[in-house]
Amino acid sequence: METIKKIYRDLTGPTTDADQWASFCDNVKAAGIEILAAGGNADPVNKSEGLRYLSRILRGALEMHVEYSDPMDPVLFNRTNERLKYGFDNPDNIYSTCTLNDQHRYEIRGNCGSVSYLSVNLSNSDTTGKMLLTGFVEAADLVTDAAGNFNLQLGGERQPHNWLPILPGTNTLMIRQSFLDRARETAARYDIRRISPRRITDAFTEAKARENLEHAEQWFCRTGRTMLGWANTLLPTMNELPPADQAYVQSLGADPRMYYYWSSWRLAPEEILLIHLPELPASGMWSLCLSNLWLESLDYTQYRINFNSVTAKQNPDGSVTLAIADQDPGIANWLNTSGHPQGNMMFRWTKADRIIHPRVRLVNRDAVNWESQMRRWTD
Repeated sequence: METIKKIYRDLTGPTTDADQWASFCDNVKAAGIEILAAGGNADPVNKSEGLRYLSRILRGALEMHVEYSDPMDPVLFNRTNERLKYGFDNPDNIYSTCTLNDQHRYEIRGNCGSVSYLSVNLSNSDTTGKMLLTGFVEAADLVTDAAGNFNLQLGGERQPHNWLPILPGTNTLMIRQSFLDRARETAARYDIRRISPRRITDAFTEAKARENLEHAEQWFCRTGRTMLGWANTLLPTMNELPPADQAYVQSLGADPRMYYYWSSWRLAPEEILLIHLPELPASGMWSLCLSNLWLESLDYTQYRINFNSVTAKQNPDGSVTLAIADQDPGIANWLNTSGHPQGNMMFRWTKADRIIHPRVRLVNRDAVNWESQMRRWTD
């Protein structure tokens, strides 16, 4: 693509703003058609969500690389929400992000609230979905006052505490909050400001405006393809839940304190997929969330599509059994497929003192023995 653009410029002269806009629209159109084609054999429910998915990731691309892309005036915005979803977003999390410049210094001021887990990640991100970690600190390691207020310095001279260096290539900050019970937990609050002086070379120019739009185009085209690639790699483990390649997941911006499992599921109307934790570690959090074909979390504003270590009910012996089904199977831990016959799922451990692998069984609604399923599996 870059070679074609260079040849075009050499033959026609400097590219105008109108030329770039036309190229942006053409390339987004072509990539969108390719992404939709990849889901062309999907069931009608997932297929119907394809156009919405394209509009969402285009919106996300423009927010990240155009609207909130100025490292001179950084703004922490929520990367996903109940109407903007992609990449296995987790309803238990708030993902706040902004753009940084590795030649500048920044300050984050905030309050930790009472959220169960809070971390700050610095990364070198590109337009393929890769986010290579360059810095990390969690709230438990921050020095705060009695009310939970903190001040975190990014870049500049080493500080005795509450400091992260900004390594060369760092361009993205993400703050991740993980809740267990939103009704009872208080969200963390924070904002960021640049504290180093602005340089002449930092001025917003036409060239930077063009670069931002090009990055948005690349993110839409490349990340959209990458996410469909992830979904396709999950098909061979249909109705299983093996550990993900942790190094690969980390390269996509995963939290280093988390351990991930991901796979796909497909259920006939009479089938139920059971996810079982035979025991729980002494410490740590877990969560399970259902997604559609496009790796968007299912509609959690209307349906229960995720559980975690607080919201899920334990069996009398301390084990946990969850049921993925399109109709209520009659147990507390029902994950509602919300009309989707097929989708994807992600299970996460956070700061667990040991990893307990979830077990999976596909059962028939009319034949399942719930008494045996609601106690620790021994086979």
